[in-house]
Amino acid sequence: MPPTADKEQQAAEPRSWSSWFLPDLRMVGAILVVAYALVRGDAPRRLLTDSDPGWHIRVGDWILRHHAIPRTDWMSFVTSGRPWHAWEWLSEVIMSVVHSWAGLPGLLAFYLGVIAAAFWMWIHLQRTLGSSPILVCLLAAPVVTATQLHWIARPHLIGWILTLAAFVLLERGGSRFRIPQALLWVGLFSLWANLHASFPLGIQFAAAYCAAWLVKPWIWKDCDRQQCLQRARWYGLATLCAGAGSLINPYGIQLHLHIVDFLLHPEAVKGVGEWLQPDLLRVEAGQLAFAVALTAAGCLLSVRIRRLEWLLIGLVVLITALRVVRGIPMLGLVGVPIFTASLTHWIRQDFSKAGWARGFLRLSDEVQEFDFSFKGALPACLLVVYLVLWAKDPVNQQRIGWNPMMYPDGAWKYLAQLPDDVRIYSADVHAGYLTYNFNGRKQVFLDSRSDFYGAALFSQVMQIWDTRPGWRPVFDQYPSRMHWSFPVRPSSKALRDAGWKPVYQDRFFQVLAP
Repeated sequence: MPPTADKEQQAAEPRSWSSWFLPDLRMVGAILVVAYALVRGDAPRRLLTDSDPGWHIRVGDWILRHHAIPRTDWMSFVTSGRPWHAWEWLSEVIMSVVHSWAGLPGLLAFYLGVIAAAFWMWIHLQRTLGSSPILVCLLAAPVVTATQLHWIARPHLIGWILTLAAFVLLERGGSRFRIPQALLWVGLFSLWANLHASFPLGIQFAAAYCAAWLVKPWIWKDCDRQQCLQRARWYGLATLCAGAGSLINPYGIQLHLHIVDFLLHPEAVKGVGEWLQPDLLRVEAGQLAFAVALTAAGCLLSVRIRRLEWLLIGLVVLITALRVVRGIPMLGLVGVPIFTASLTHWIRQDFSKAGWARGFLRLSDEVQEFDFSFKGALPACLLVVYLVLWAKDPVNQQRIGWNPMMYPDGAWKYLAQLPDDVRIYSADVHAGYLTYNFNGRKQVFLDSRSDFYGAALFSQVMQIWDTRPGWRPVFDQYPSRMHWSFPVRPSSKALRDAGWKPVYQDRFFQVLAP
């Protein structure tokens, strides 16, 4: 058990009953993140940046209506009837239930709560790792900036909480591996595998802890070899239980094979923004460079303090973030805690006699001890109540919805008047919005399930969308009666030249018919 866990256990008894009514640092962070998201972060618009939440909701509706997990596709007229698996089915059921309770405002309130819980867990992780609360406070704002790129109402946000929880459990482990711990690891990863496909990251973290404790006696000869092997055995068993737990899902090992195939064939997501390599020349590159620098520094310092497991985990998130945009939030959620903890322990180890270090460490310990005396139960309950009231507020029920500049209300209402068997050609970024509004009754061309459609089909989509040479024969393979797009798109201009007529048009959008 880490030293901070001992301190927390010693402070388990609050100074008075009133301590339960005051927020600790974790709860303060969660409340401030929600406040920022609503006041400055434009949460209603940001969380509905893309239309994926739309088809996730409708899949959840389908599951609840049929009391079964879908096995074939029913959303696209191109792949209708083709075998398809709802890998995130449990998250989709939750989204469906929340949406049926309070509509889109309810869904946004739910994911605001998820973001708050993720930042609560982020601070809790650093408390577990032994980070200075001063460093935590100084770096909280940059982490919010780094992660808000992916504040979208989708299941991956739930994966953030589970990733941080797995890291906390690993840091608290290492003694005798007992049956309750085995059940905990199996249960956690069974839940994770049914919520979001990011669970392999947690298995990698556990394997990193196991590998680090195995090699430590070979690197540092003064290490207690027996103790290192005992801890490596604990983490090895945790890794095995995590892997076994992830197999408890409706698709069994097919889920794992699907993830492996997806990772081995990245061409399936070629052109998808969040799977592209980060552009270091963009304006936001400064934020990325800062997070990369902190994570890299944390990796170097972790070697100095003999925490190879932190080094391995830091390298995993660092390499991932430099390869795909979707990995950037992990720099803030995982990389920054490694930096703050490594820096704190390095100062304790190598500079404890320096005056500035003694002052910094004394202040950090005093703040930590003060923070341990508060529990924050009442503020947590009040935050939940506030989000519930916010979701049910009649004003929010009226004003919160899809961005009309991206997802025009009038265009889909025009299409709603047409027969259900109408085939609608649209870009993947709008398909989820159409599936949501039509409740799955009208099929679209393709949505964002790039892992399902594959590289070849998505390549044809881009060929049509940009009217690359040979696009028309490809377009004719998938006959559609309606074309939904921005008027400035090359495909819209080409179809108008080919005789298709606008049957609906507003300031932002148009619908063409042959």
